[in-house]
Amino acid sequence: MLIQNIKLAADAIVFAGRGDDMQLLLIKRKNPPYQGMWAIPGGFVEDDEELETAAIRECGRRNGAKGCGYETTAHLWQGRS
Repeated sequence: MLIQNIKLAADAIVFAGRGDDMQLLLIKRKNPPYQGMWAIPGGFVEDDEELETAAIRECGRRNGAKGCGYETTAHLWQGRS
């Protein structure tokens, strides 16, 4: 019998600023792999959670934001961060 333990992650690419004065939100990883390195905020999608909801939740959890305006695009990437 084949048992699969598949985990889905959602990341949020967040830009702030205007015109040529744009900034990208990054977090510093606390855990391996790549502990201490800069990364895009994100995390695992919970059971029965939409990707967009997970990305917003993780972004807020990682940087303390309570809400934000956003545009969404979907991009699927297979790999390991």
